[in-house]
Amino acid sequence: MLNSPLKFFSRAGEATPVNMSSSTLCYQFIAREGEAPAEPWRRHLGRSLALPWIAALPWIAIFVSILSLILVRSQAAAQSTFEGRVVEVPPSQSGIDFIQTDGSSGKRYIVETILGSLAVFDYNNDGFLDIYFVNGAPLLGTVTDAVPRNQLYKNNGDWTFTDVTIASGLGDEQYGMGVVVGDYDQDGDADVFLSNFGTNVLYVNEGDGTFREATQASGLTSPLRLGGGNAFFDMDSDGDLDLYCACYVEFDYKLHKTRTISGYQFHTGPNDYIPAPDSLYRNNGDGTFEDVSVWSGISKYRGPGMGVLTADFDSDGDVDVFVANDQKPNFLFLNDGHGQFQEDGLLAGVAVDRQGR
Repeated sequence: MLNSPLKFFSRAGEATPVNMSSSTLCYQFIAREGEAPAEPWRRHLGRSLALPWIAALPWIAIFVSILSLILVRSQAAAQSTFEGRVVEVPPSQSGIDFIQTDGSSGKRYIVETILGSLAVFDYNNDGFLDIYFVNGAPLLGTVTDAVPRNQLYKNNGDWTFTDVTIASGLGDEQYGMGVVVGDYDQDGDADVFLSNFGTNVLYVNEGDGTFREATQASGLTSPLRLGGGNAFFDMDSDGDLDLYCACYVEFDYKLHKTRTISGYQFHTGPNDYIPAPDSLYRNNGDGTFEDVSVWSGISKYRGPGMGVLTADFDSDGDVDVFVANDQKPNFLFLNDGHGQFQEDGLLAGVAVDRQGR
């Protein structure tokens, strides 16, 4: 509360004390000589009250702008809020009773650390998405009662699934790593390619809910390898799907290593092995493929390949390939439009992270 007298100065330079309290505000002005008292009173009072407001206008405008922005964003957030929940459906209700195995026997093979993939696709063209699970297999020294296999579950359209692995012919029993789906023979249904710790496998969809193994007939036979991710894409813009196959490291049981820390044994990582080269297969348009890994330029590069993504990354009208490598620089293969590639990951800024790893 203010009780001390304030002084207001008139144009005549005279000061008159004015008492101000919490309930009373008084103004008193001395007029110029020969000037009517009312006119200076209005003029000085108007200026005294207006000047502070004029000086504050920019800050008021900023405050109003910020307040409006907050209100707009709050309304947008309220409108876009997703209200949902995830419900766990037990196998007894869903029909999905798949159990994944890494095939381990206590030897700690590097294979055990990287398995696991699945594909969601409509295998029988009924309009519902089915699920194909890729499984491991018993590794050296592992004893099992039943041999694990990949499993296909048909979507019944009512939130339940039926195991159709045996009927479909998709129960591959190798140690599965990656899976990719695409209509490579252009007959209107989805075919399945598998990369394994073993050999490649191609299953051709017969269009009646069954699949035919056609690896050798298609030219996709491979030696024993530790496969990674895969991608169907059109590398040469000829209208059919070619196939990129990533590979992890050069490994077999004779090359097995372990790591011991403080007396405990651990799995090794990709840096303990030689990276394996990837493979690229060109679709000949007659149900067969040709290995063009050398011709395309990708065989010059080695990395522990895992995920593979294809897209026109440089917007030049053809499809490029990105390979995510494990603990090594990633690859970005830029397509020249004819199916030959130049690796540009480092210059594009996607080879390593900000720490150079």
